[in-house]
Amino acid sequence: MDVSVRLDGANQSGQLRSLALWLTAERELRGRVRTVEPPPEEGTLGPVDQKS
Repeated sequence: MDVSVRLDGANQSGQLRSLALWLTAERELRGRVRTVEPPPEEGTLGPVDQKS
């Protein structure tokens, strides 16, 4: 079974990493979670990790 989760809004990269860390903490999911970020929008350098 494959499950995809899409994040919208501010700090998507940070939220995605946080979610991936949380999921991989579950023994049953270790080695089965991967993150995929969309390519950067035209004219940008890529995702920006905004730390609060």
